[in-house]
Amino acid sequence: MREKANRGVSRGRTWIGIATAVSALAFASPSLAGSFQVNDPGDGPTPSPDCNVLNQTGTCTLRDAIALANANAGPNTIGFNIGGSGTQTISLSSPLPALTKPTTIDAATAWSWTEQAAECSGLTS
Repeated sequence: MREKANRGVSRGRTWIGIATAVSALAFASPSLAGSFQVNDPGDGPTPSPDCNVLNQTGTCTLRDAIALANANAGPNTIGFNIGGSGTQTISLSSPLPALTKPTTIDAATAWSWTEQAAECSGLTS
């Protein structure tokens, strides 16, 4: 009888441990992944970039988004929402920094990805 009671306590502890681990992962995951949205075809860094995907009110260049992605644990996604009609060109004045964290640059997030909506020209590393 005592053996059955101990197994019940052991199972309970196991479930509590699993539930705690899953809860920790659920709350930790959002802080590890980053989503950044480029909304400006400029090349320079912005003093206070706003690269938030939701409720974006400021400016975010591709250079800003890469810097923020590199400062984030990842995995990260960089998307585009550059206004204007036709192809938007990001003209680089210097090479972009290398990506140092797992990051996807997703041009399919541009307003009209069925046609060429954005391009990057200039120096490459």
